Amino acid sequence: YESQQKLSLAEDALRRAVEQSPGSDEYAYALALHYLKRGEKERARHVAESILRQWPSHPGAQQILAQLSLSP
Repeated sequence: YESQQKLSLAEDALRRAVEQSPGSDEYAYALALHYLKRGEKERARHVAESILRQWPSHPGAQQILAQLSLSP
């Protein structure tokens, strides 16, 4: 329960950081990685695609999408 609560707090903090700094690819990428690690593939995909709309050559977002395309 405690670790789940910490993950939820981390997600909240990352989402706030993305909202407050929309020009920062670092926060958005960290949020996409967070979702990927939690197994929330659609959320990770959505954030990675959003990153690529702003930064088309972002290697981290490209890597996330490539990884998602290989997973079932």
